[in-house]
Amino acid sequence: MSVLEDFDHVRGADDMYVVITERQYTVDLREGSCTCPDATYNLGAGEQCKHEKRVRYATGDWEIPAGVDESSIDPDLGEHVTQRD
Repeated sequence: MSVLEDFDHVRGADDMYVVITERQYTVDLREGSCTCPDATYNLGAGEQCKHEKRVRYATGDWEIPAGVDESSIDPDLGEHVTQRD
């Protein structure tokens, strides 16, 4: 999954990202939402889909949990986004 912050319809929008997999989804961190079917139809309030989680890890909002095998972390994670404070 690639996370992009200055792409297409989110260009210039704060806390909005495009996540590209086989398809393209929009993640809005302000609203805690994603346009993917899982977030739209399956998850309850406060639950996060894999796309929102990916954005939070890529931007540094969340740290990679201790004990995660570092070789399993995508080396390009966060490459196309600004790290948040």
